[in-house]
Order: sequence, then structure tokens, then C-alpha cells
Amino acid sequence: MEETLFNAGAMALCMVLYGLLLWRLALSHRSAYHTLENLRLHLQSKLEKQPLGAIQEKGVGVWKKMFIDDIESMELLLAHALPEGLSNLAVPVVVFAAMFLTDWKLGLLSSAPSRWACWPWA
Repeated sequence: MEETLFNAGAMALCMVLYGLLLWRLALSHRSAYHTLENLRLHLQSKLEKQPLGAIQEKGVGVWKKMFIDDIESMELLLAHALPEGLSNLAVPVVVFAAMFLTDWKLGLLSSAPSRWACWPWA
């Protein structure tokens, strides 16, 4: 019974953590889209101050690319690369810390290069 309660508690904790991580990902998307909106509004205000001849000289395709394609390409970096990259860096650190907490010799061995980890006399 104790093992069942422990497993149920662990599953409930994992479900809560999963919900928090999904909320964090949604929050990063929201902030990324707000940033893109602010970039477009700032670009629009700069464009409104340009002379009409300079705007017509470049053509519609240049402005469409700048407003839509170039700014939208930053969404991948802002919404995915930053939050997911930080979590991908945290996993090896947590595993390394867990190895040190389990056994300090295991932690030291895992920090050594692999060619030293397989000494023939060990």
C-alpha cells in the first residue's frame, strides 16, 4: 500500500510539473508574439516618417518581406529556442548533480573524459 501511495504521489507531482511546463511554453509564445507585434508597430511608425518616393522606390515585395517574413522568422528563436534551449541545458546539470549526490566517485568519474574512464587496471 505504501508503494502504491508513493507511486500515485509521484505521478501527481509529474502531472503538476507537466502542467506548469505547458503553461510556461504558452507564456513564452504569448510574449514572443507581443514582441513581434511591437516590432511591427515600431517599424510602421518609422515607415510613416519616410518620404513617399523612398517607399515606392523599394516596392511592395521588399516591405512585405520586411513586415511579414523577416519579423516572423524571429518567432522560432523567441518562442522555442530560448525556453527550450535553457531547459535542454538544465537536464545535464541536474543529472550531473544527481550523480554527485548518489556517489561522489561516480560524479568525478563522469566528469573525466571517456578514454580515462576505461583504464585497463581499474
